[in-house]
Amino acid sequence: MNLYLKLSVITINYNDAPGLRKTFESVFYQSFTDFEYIVIDGGSTDGSRDLILRNRDKITWWVSETDNGVYHAMNKGIEQASGEYLLFLNSGDCFCEEAALEKAFDIGFNESIVYCDVKNNLTGEIIVFPDQLRFSHFYHATINHQSTFIRRRLFDQYGRYNENYSIASDWEFFIKCIFLKLETTRHLKMVLVNFDFTHGISARPENLNKMIAERSEILYKHFPGFAGDYEEAEKLNLRFQLRNEHSLKVNKSIVSFIRFVKEMVRKK
Repeated sequence: MNLYLKLSVITINYNDAPGLRKTFESVFYQSFTDFEYIVIDGGSTDGSRDLILRNRDKITWWVSETDNGVYHAMNKGIEQASGEYLLFLNSGDCFCEEAALEKAFDIGFNESIVYCDVKNNLTGEIIVFPDQLRFSHFYHATINHQSTFIRRRLFDQYGRYNENYSIASDWEFFIKCIFLKLETTRHLKMVLVNFDFTHGISARPENLNKMIAERSEILYKHFPGFAGDYEEAEKLNLRFQLRNEHSLKVNKSIVSFIRFVKEMVRKK
């Protein structure tokens, strides 16, 4: 493949026209221009296709057709991409400012996987990733593909995203490249993206068990020696969460009781 651009930004979307509009505005107004823009729509029926058509002069390549899920759509974007680096900015995700890409590339980098920090669009919390990615980090977390520049050649050398998984394929790709293939990584200490936690599949509580199951299967496949440790760690983490939830309920009850007593004393 002839790599002639520094970056390919890939957006996937399905029936999220409001989110897609936000992402478009974020991408179109970037001061950095050495990138192509690819949009993969899963055959939306909510007006997303019309939105794409109205902005097709700003889009390098796009398609709107039925697909087999998130990772199938991402793989379709990879097939069309020609940039040296790829970045997946899905509908609802936005660059944090107009100069976000310019600032990142002004820093300069040549590592295989270059990751930045993200902002939670719901809480405003800044999620700061570690400078050195250890295997222990991926037991309970990951790095966000929305804020990660991935060299195009990695997908040619090690394969596309595994479409058999619905949540953990990007997690698998990262741990395979970093810990099996020993590809280089770098942390850029800057916030690149406002991550849309509203629509993030892995961020939804109802998908927690499925994510754990997929990650366990991936670890047994690539790192069988760590799989048991991961499952034990998840049990401890779940126990810790349940204990915190219980403590929170108890504390709320105590506070309510104290307020009740104070109110009764005041009335007397």
